[in-house]
Amino acid sequence: MNRIYIYVMLFSGILFLNSMTSFAANEKLSASSRQTLDQLIRTDNRLEKLSRQDKDLRLLVQCDEHTTKNDLLECGVLSYVSLGNGFYTICIAPSELSRFLDSDFVKRAELPRKASLSLDEARTETNVVLVQNGESLSSPYTGKNVVLGFVDSGFDVTHPAFRSSDNETLRIARFWNQIDNKLLSDKENILAEGTDNEEQTHGTHVAGIAGGGYFGTIATSESTTLDKNPYYGVAYDADLVMVGSTLEDTDILNGIKYVFNYADSIDKPAVVNISLNTSYGPHDGTSLFDQAIDAMLGKGKILVGSIGNDAKNKTHASMELNNAETPVLTFFKPSGYAANTFEVWGESDGFTVTVSLTDSQGETVWSCTSNGTDQSFSVPADFNYSEGGEIAYYTELWNNTRRMYRVALNNLNLKGYDIQIGVTGETQHIDLWTDKNSGQFTDNGKSTHVNFDADRTLGELGGTGKRTISVGNYTTRNVWTNFSGKKQSMLIDYPLNKINYTSSRGPASDGRVKPDVTAPGGMIFSAVSSYSDYYKESSANTVARATINGKSYYWGQMTGTSQASPFVAGVIATWLEANPELSPEDIQLILKKTARQDSHTGACPNSIYGYGKIDALAGIKEVLSPSAIDNLSTDKLYKLYRDGILFTSQAGKINLILSTPDGIIRYSDKTDVEPGTRIEWRELGLNTGLYILHINGFSEKIFVP
Repeated sequence: MNRIYIYVMLFSGILFLNSMTSFAANEKLSASSRQTLDQLIRTDNRLEKLSRQDKDLRLLVQCDEHTTKNDLLECGVLSYVSLGNGFYTICIAPSELSRFLDSDFVKRAELPRKASLSLDEARTETNVVLVQNGESLSSPYTGKNVVLGFVDSGFDVTHPAFRSSDNETLRIARFWNQIDNKLLSDKENILAEGTDNEEQTHGTHVAGIAGGGYFGTIATSESTTLDKNPYYGVAYDADLVMVGSTLEDTDILNGIKYVFNYADSIDKPAVVNISLNTSYGPHDGTSLFDQAIDAMLGKGKILVGSIGNDAKNKTHASMELNNAETPVLTFFKPSGYAANTFEVWGESDGFTVTVSLTDSQGETVWSCTSNGTDQSFSVPADFNYSEGGEIAYYTELWNNTRRMYRVALNNLNLKGYDIQIGVTGETQHIDLWTDKNSGQFTDNGKSTHVNFDADRTLGELGGTGKRTISVGNYTTRNVWTNFSGKKQSMLIDYPLNKINYTSSRGPASDGRVKPDVTAPGGMIFSAVSSYSDYYKESSANTVARATINGKSYYWGQMTGTSQASPFVAGVIATWLEANPELSPEDIQLILKKTARQDSHTGACPNSIYGYGKIDALAGIKEVLSPSAIDNLSTDKLYKLYRDGILFTSQAGKINLILSTPDGIIRYSDKTDVEPGTRIEWRELGLNTGLYILHINGFSEKIFVP
């Protein structure tokens, strides 16, 4: 997708510079949004092009919690999605934006940020196979009656991995192609759509890990055929919902909300995976995105995200200020000349940032210093080959406590000079973040400067939320034979059972443990898109092929936290099958109790493995254990599970009735129950279907599998 898509909705008709400048000066707009608008103001050809594009502007906004529909519409909002607790994604005409931002009920607004796309042996290593087979359990758990959602790019909805185990029924219940704005629910229309992005296969691979379910014949080479495909996913009986996203964070939020709304409509729990990240933001769970996510999540509504793959990318540096006048220094190496960005985050308002140009002797030849406001500085032509070289500061006092500077380097093609960053101020910790496509931090081999580090490289979106389950990755395979029969190996870079060297590290800026857990993410085999040219018979990373109705479909290997995250999402789907009311906090507690520690993880929790390596079997046993009663709210008599009901410490004399939705009683009993008593639906002789459960005046719908 063309990068200009981020901005095509910003303007309509002929744009006037003064209105643009008014937007850019509004303090309710985030620093990144002001940078975006400034770049457009400076680039006349971009403005001219954009003026002929789509008319609507999309934003993520935080409003007063008492904001009403009329408040939004009266201020020019054309459409909106309520995410809860005053958070909305909105569409608005550019001419109405200033009026909207001036409204008292609007607290903060952001233009969309673009996200980056960040099993056989893995299933065995994590005990998923035992859960799928029902070993030492009352029944198998495969994600049945759970909605498994994905917001990603590059779905092949025709792939057999997304059909039922008999290959007869498409398991994709909904497909939202955000690129073409198509909401599809009919199976034939979904199959006819094919894909959301022919050039990408990321979404197919991710969905196959969490919920792939093809068990038919598969060829692992031109001469070798297996009767049963070994490369199926974790929750292969789950209902699938796929959102082929624009990857703008507003659309990511809308996609997550779409999955939860569908799950609510059919009375099922849902877990959504986002293998997506961005490097910029507070990294403490207070971004508008993370707060909006927190508002959406709850019982039976879980989000799993990748922590990112930036541990090796030199995208973070740390500084410790000691109230001295001497600055703490590092160098920044931009990746190109057009526009590169880094952010500097403190713990208070008391610091300044100076960007300098230094010569080969380390002497400063030019510099510019922040002053707590948005400002820009022209780089003299003596130091820069390109015209219009500029360094711009955009700043915010985040939550009225943390000063941040977003520094843009525009049109810098320096004549042999280095870019040095100096930070001076009150005693505090300073974090610097950049994106791998913007540049790197380095000490240039000088002991006087701070070098990059892997700590706090966790990505925003999937890796920082307070209620998001963030996942790092370790390796369970480093040798494989591809479809061409050639042995491939990555023994040195990816030692078995150790953390992947790319897997981003925590902790979050507020000290929380991140990642929450780690899972297999190295050399994971899963379905790949038949629309992409990358995975074919000759690719080094293609491992298998299935031919159905004359068409070839493939499985291939990919590596990263993008693969570990859906693995955990699939595991959580099996836990939700056992207990549809699990909350994010329940999941976090289960992970703390049951994640495995070994010689590689060391003592947990830590900033590399989180609470350890996921153990699907230990986790589901914890979900099913009567000891879980200790964590139940005391204001409810019982807790529902997939196959039955558990009575809490408030149990006693009960009147239990189960009826059909039209009122026909199928079971009735008055009895005394002890706290911790569990009754399974099959003991009551109930057939599969929807029932109304009545207990001592409480009523709710249940589904008996």
